[in-house]
Amino acid sequence: MEKLTYTTKEVSELIGVSVPKVLELCHSDGFPCIWIGRKAVIPKIELKEWLSREATRRDE
Repeated sequence: MEKLTYTTKEVSELIGVSVPKVLELCHSDGFPCIWIGRKAVIPKIELKEWLSREATRRDE
């Protein structure tokens, strides 16, 4: 079965930033994060879409 979400640690490793930075992103508007109790999970598809939007936005 394919994973639908990533942990903050997995996202940290995937995009090359620290776990605290991922948590900071989780608290910002527009970043795809779901809170389940005190645990943050990031939906795989929405993370890819967010990265694509951010890359395009930075190029403008």
